[in-house]
Amino acid sequence: MGILRRWLGKGSGQPDRAQIPGYDEDTILATDLRTILREVNSPGQPSDMPRRVRLCRQALNLTDRGQAPDLWAALQGMLGSSLAQNPQGERAENLEQAIHHFKQALEVRTRTESPKQWAGIQNNLANAYADRIRGVRAENIDQAIHHYRQALQVITRSALPGQWAMTRHNLAHAYANRIHGERAENMEQAIHHFKQALEIRTRTDLPEQWAMTQHQLANAYADRIHGERAENLERAIQHFEQALKVRTRTALPKEWATTQHDLASAYLMRIRSEHAENLERAINHFGQALEVHTQADSPQDWALTQHDLASAYLLRIRGERAENLEQAIRHFGQALEVYTRADLPEQWALTQHDLAQAYAGRIHGQRGENLERAINHFGQALEVHTRAGLPAEHRRTQRDLGDLYFGQGDWAAAETAYTAALEAEADLRLQTHPETSHRGEAGSRIQAYIDVAYCALRLGRPAAGLLRLEQGKTHLLRETLALSEVELAALPAADRQAIESAREAVHDLEAEMHLAPDTPARRSDRELAEALPQARAELDYLIETIHAARPEFIPTGLDLGGLLDLIPAGGALVVPLFTSQGSAVFVVPRGTATVTQGHLVELEGFTAADLHTLLQGPPDEPQPAGWLGAYNKYRISPDSPSVKQAWLDRIETVGRELWDGVLGPVHERLQRQGLQQGAPVLFMPQGGLGLLPVHAAWRILDGHRRYFLDDWAIHYLPSGYALSVGRRRLQEARRQGQRLLAVVNPTQDLQFAPAEGKAVTARFSDFQRLEGDAATVEAIMQATPGCHYLHLACHGSYDWWDPMQSGLTLAAGQRFTLSKLIAELDLSASRLVTLSGCETGVTNIRRSPDEYLGLPAGLLQAGAPAVIGTLWPVADLSTGLLLERFYQNLLGHDGNQPLPAASALRAAQCWLRDVSAAALREKGGAAAVALAPAQASDTPFSHPYYWATFTFSGA
Repeated sequence: MGILRRWLGKGSGQPDRAQIPGYDEDTILATDLRTILREVNSPGQPSDMPRRVRLCRQALNLTDRGQAPDLWAALQGMLGSSLAQNPQGERAENLEQAIHHFKQALEVRTRTESPKQWAGIQNNLANAYADRIRGVRAENIDQAIHHYRQALQVITRSALPGQWAMTRHNLAHAYANRIHGERAENMEQAIHHFKQALEIRTRTDLPEQWAMTQHQLANAYADRIHGERAENLERAIQHFEQALKVRTRTALPKEWATTQHDLASAYLMRIRSEHAENLERAINHFGQALEVHTQADSPQDWALTQHDLASAYLLRIRGERAENLEQAIRHFGQALEVYTRADLPEQWALTQHDLAQAYAGRIHGQRGENLERAINHFGQALEVHTRAGLPAEHRRTQRDLGDLYFGQGDWAAAETAYTAALEAEADLRLQTHPETSHRGEAGSRIQAYIDVAYCALRLGRPAAGLLRLEQGKTHLLRETLALSEVELAALPAADRQAIESAREAVHDLEAEMHLAPDTPARRSDRELAEALPQARAELDYLIETIHAARPEFIPTGLDLGGLLDLIPAGGALVVPLFTSQGSAVFVVPRGTATVTQGHLVELEGFTAADLHTLLQGPPDEPQPAGWLGAYNKYRISPDSPSVKQAWLDRIETVGRELWDGVLGPVHERLQRQGLQQGAPVLFMPQGGLGLLPVHAAWRILDGHRRYFLDDWAIHYLPSGYALSVGRRRLQEARRQGQRLLAVVNPTQDLQFAPAEGKAVTARFSDFQRLEGDAATVEAIMQATPGCHYLHLACHGSYDWWDPMQSGLTLAAGQRFTLSKLIAELDLSASRLVTLSGCETGVTNIRRSPDEYLGLPAGLLQAGAPAVIGTLWPVADLSTGLLLERFYQNLLGHDGNQPLPAASALRAAQCWLRDVSAAALREKGGAAAVALAPAQASDTPFSHPYYWATFTFSGA
């Protein structure tokens, strides 16, 4: 505008005809440049844009770039802005022309000579790319981000605060919608820039802009991946409520309704506060949104709100369940008045799926008819949710259809649906990024493997059932630890680049498919439905080609022969499975050629619900109880005598309940199979059973407690495949040695850890000890290569929400995360890693226990053949005593024969449990001092709290 004003302020008279291309006597009166510039420079509304476009083009025809470059560039920018706002003509073409003219302007407007004008055009060009319809959506957003960042090099907060805040807001919005890059990092960028914008956009000075940014920031928190999910949702609710202080129904009805809808969605997902109350609030806010979002005025917003309101009624706790389901069915039906298969197939299919869920649970009407309707609606959803086109949605719909059949005991139909879901799961192995593959659904996916295994049992195919369980465990290991990324990193560069490019293509198409239908540059559902299967087929071909040459790439689990070959001489494989319809345990001894019904132990009266109660308490408890509830209280208040006593009592109670419900029948079967006392038992826990000390299950025999541990040496298995890899590793020549690396008390708050470190290293002739401040990540990385035993007497924790961020706490508070361990720690010579101070670290016990793996599984994947871990933290005095005894048993000191690691741990646990205070005082050292007050006959560590925390995993 400034350039135009300068031109209008020049002396009167017509421009020199020789300097104006296209000038002739017949047009000069109609196209007088000064008249055109005066009109172009006047304020205008969107309705004025068509005329302004014509005027700019006429002015450009009369302006020579060489003679008047500033004016020419100003007109190019003005034409670009007018085209971007032009309500007439094809929107896509207008934006293409706008981008062209902005780029033309930038050929003259440089940052050096015209910084403010250059920045303004960069900002306008970014806006045009953000709205662009043609081209690839992912690339358009990246272009928008680039040009917003260019603009911000000149548009500073101090010089141009209003424009700076607007550009920050737009940049944040672009990051929130970005397709390329890691979703988690994009959301962090969005949150950062929205917050920057709010430093200028205050409620007092710019209320509408403030409210808009508050709303967008709320959505960013609702979608945030980093941080605690519960806290992110609380922040989202707070920012939506802030936005509603300005976005009132009277002043801004459409914006008010949109914020009401999104606030309702946040309450629907909310983790904190009472769940029933959150659902009531969601229903209330959805209802308010529908006061403005009507079918006539905004049909898609109305349909979306109807669908989400139906979902809230489907989940509702208060009120009559039967009536809530009727409301859900009614609102889903209303959504389908707008969501048709022809116009909005993806939304139509999603609503068909959810309507099926409502009919599956319906109380009114005939049960058989309701189930038929549910099956019919699932079937309609599957017409769009195809394996080729939308494998993730196909997997979910087939899994839910399988659940319906499973609940009815229709094992064959359930198996068919579950199998289809698992086939789609296989298609998705490398098609999604690790940050999106795990969150929220891993537990239900693993349950599909368990349920299809149970179907196979009921259909008389136990071998197939056992293989399904092995596949599920291997899948959980890969997905929870993002092992596809680890496996990918091990490939040659050409293979890795080919897969990354193919996966990125699939990722971009999937992200585009999930955009709103009216999003700029989004292709039609038909175009995407054709492009997605082709992109997936190319990726699948690459994976299959690489897998053929490298069988270790993306393992699916062992075959039956490979699984049975793992069973050690004189031992057995024990694999339980728990479902809503019943439970069983495979007990398969060494020498079994084929698995039959005779290898099954039916668990009468014990289902997945009983395991859930054992872990988390009754389902109607407002706060988690059971094992995890008691553990969480102990973790928070370990020094409280009453809390600790409650935890000790829970350990004993759960041990007895485990025996009565699960381990007692297994023990009897092992005895009938002729296994000798102390025989090795490979135990592959399913679901949340891996959180419990199975080896501490007990009963009363001859007036005394006898534990499962007293009869059997337990090897815990993350999966059969993981054990097979560990055994191969253990046979490697480079692992045949006894060099020890001991990491001792890096945080200097474990009183007895130094004594433990000295006692352990005394069992080795070749060792290095990193103690206190010397125990840094760098020092461990440098010292580990060539070490056969790694003893870690330090704090550690398991991150339930992001397992790859689990890890060890070292000197100066350094975190050695599982991600870094797997990727960078050289365990190529290791035989055993011992985690003496680490725990499960259940940081959020609302997470599904079915997803639990623990630190040992991660270290097995990092390269260790075997790991000793702990399920809960214990006093370091008892820990040091037990582990000193363990190494003594393992290495065969004092004239004894060396024991296998699992047997060595079992013997050390039994010794610690039974050893008297007098015997410990005779050892001298820290134990003698600590146990001085005890009676000589006391067994100070007899409680399973002290010894049952230790587990052996691997080979």
